[in-house]
Amino acid sequence: MSDRHRPETVGAREGARSRSAGRVLLAVDDAAFADLYRETLGSVGWHVDVVNDWRSAWVRLLGSQPDVLVLDSLPELKQTDALDLIR
Repeated sequence: MSDRHRPETVGAREGARSRSAGRVLLAVDDAAFADLYRETLGSVGWHVDVVNDWRSAWVRLLGSQPDVLVLDSLPELKQTDALDLIR
């Protein structure tokens, strides 16, 4: 079997991701959800910033663009409206 078709092990994927992991901006209103994602993503090398309101998310987006934005429900703005503003 060639290397192209050999299945990757979970450890190999995690090691590869850890070396190239980036920054995640997590905009959520639920603290338990935020803690779960921060711990899980952090364990494989991602740097996770958590904000709990749209104003803080907007300031972070303008200051330094994350590699990934996880946008959950925020009390003062619908996700679709937030995506329109980001575009």
